Amino acid sequence: MYDTLESMDCLGEMNSDNLEKINFRLPKWAQTKFCEHMKNLERQGRVMPTFKDVVNFLNDRADVANHPFLSNPVSEMKTQNYKIPASKFTSMATEGATDQSEHGNAVKNDKKTGKCPMCMRSHPL
Repeated sequence: MYDTLESMDCLGEMNSDNLEKINFRLPKWAQTKFCEHMKNLERQGRVMPTFKDVVNFLNDRADVANHPFLSNPVSEMKTQNYKIPASKFTSMATEGATDQSEHGNAVKNDKKTGKCPMCMRSHPL
């Protein structure tokens, strides 16, 4: 993209809106460095940076970040996510356990015995 803009002679001063958009897309540490870079350009008598100034700044930051001796390999390591695994079971109990449910091998009898509304006899419902 830079080469295309250069061939079209469009590397002049950037407007403040585009400059602000570029700055907000940078990581926080790079935003600070970019502001320092702009301040240095102001000291040199330049009010607004050109697109070429922005590209040069980004290339310099990329070179520093990717330098084999100057970059910090520890910061490149991914941090492990130590999450506590979610419980596979939830208890919705509102009363204490009965004798049958306290024993792990006890078989629970889900059938209820009561009067059948159809035949009026007692049998499992």
